[in-house]
Amino acid sequence: MCGKTGETIQYIVGVCEPLMVEEYKARQDSVAKVVDTAIVKHWKMSLEIKSFWEYEPAKVIENKEVLVLVGHDYGHAQDSNV
Repeated sequence: MCGKTGETIQYIVGVCEPLMVEEYKARQDSVAKVVDTAIVKHWKMSLEIKSFWEYEPAKVIENKEVLVLVGHDYGHAQDSNV
């Protein structure tokens, strides 16, 4: 799969470079969607939740209690009330 002999499942799942670019990112994005959905449901935010494979998280969503920033481009943003 990665073009190397003796590849183990641990190697393919963990460090296979050709897979890292697309497959691993897709897997991480899927996990992030599930986590985001759980946060939105937990805080009872007004947002239509579809199945996670159709769900596209908003970059910013908030209610009176919490502000959720989605994505890595926010750095280490913090609410002063945290």
